[in-house]
Amino acid sequence: MTTGPTPRVAYRISVLPGDVVRIRWTPGLQITASLAAAAMAEVDKLNEVRKRPLLVEMAGAVTPAPGAREQWGQRSSVTRIALLGESAVDRVHASFGPRIGGPGHPVPTQFFTSEAAALDWLLES
Repeated sequence: MTTGPTPRVAYRISVLPGDVVRIRWTPGLQITASLAAAAMAEVDKLNEVRKRPLLVEMAGAVTPAPGAREQWGQRSSVTRIALLGESAVDRVHASFGPRIGGPGHPVPTQFFTSEAAALDWLLES
C-alpha cells in the first residue's frame, strides 16, 4: 500500500509582509482532502485568534480532488483567498472549487496570475 506525500513535502506555509499567510503547493501534486485539511488546520493554528488573508500559490498543481474542494469551503481563520497561478490551466483547476466568491464559499476568493495584483487585492480594506 502506498501513501501520498506528507504535508511537509506537499506544501509550505509562511507569513508575508502585510500579514498575509501564503500556502505554496508543490507543482505536479494532486491536492487531496487530507492535504487540504492539514494545510487549513496549519493556517488556523498559525493565525491563532487573528483573521488574515491567504495567498494560495497553486501554479502547476493537478486538479484538486473533490474532497479538497470541500475542505476549502469550510469556515476558517482567513478573511480572503487569492488563488495564484501561471496559466489558463491553473485557472481551470481553480474553478473546480465552490464558485469563487459565490454561495458556499465562506470568504471572497479570486484567481490571479500576478502576485502583485493578488497581494493588492488581499490587502484592500
